[in-house]
Amino acid sequence: MNQVYGWGDQHSVCVGVQNFPSLRRCSSGAGAGVYSPTFETFTWYPTIDNNAGSSNTVHGVSFAP
Repeated sequence: MNQVYGWGDQHSVCVGVQNFPSLRRCSSGAGAGVYSPTFETFTWYPTIDNNAGSSNTVHGVSFAP
């Protein structure tokens, strides 16, 4: 995989690469999407996380060559 895109229905989400906090970005709010900050081959699993204290339906897409 090369990049991750995610969004949340009720709140913002954060996308990134497991074990690399510097490769993590968060969306601005509900319905807003966010791309992982780099376009490169992942050697760790991509992640998408709820960025709020209550429930959130999250969606994600991963891009591969």
